[in-house]
Amino acid sequence: MKYLSKVGFGVAMAVTPLTAFAVSNLQGLIDLLKGLLQGIGGLIIGLAFVAFFWGLAKFIMNADDETARSEGKRFMIWGIIALFVIISIMAILGVLNNTFFGSGVNLQGTTDYGGFDWGGTGGSVPVPPLPSGDMRSI
Repeated sequence: MKYLSKVGFGVAMAVTPLTAFAVSNLQGLIDLLKGLLQGIGGLIIGLAFVAFFWGLAKFIMNADDETARSEGKRFMIWGIIALFVIISIMAILGVLNNTFFGSGVNLQGTTDYGGFDWGGTGGSVPVPPLPSGDMRSI
């Protein structure tokens, strides 16, 4: 009985945040999934780049060893395949997003970095003004 009460207390403590941050409507579920995909997507893209460059380094550093070169080639090929698949999935999700939600939902997060709007949700990149006056004096 003592063990059961400890396990029950542990499960209750583990489930409490789930009920406190529970999704109450469809938009909450979309926001939750969007946050998860943003974090996981960046990690997977980073791992694919690391795999490609790891294979490239093995290929270059072991130019005399044929087995190490073939292993490097394999890493590079799988890195490129992973990047292609990830970009394809992002494109498909973008099409589905625009189809079902219009352009109001941005699955890739904000494009506002450092106060500059780099496109994405409208707006433009700031352009410095042209100098006024006589250009020969410059």
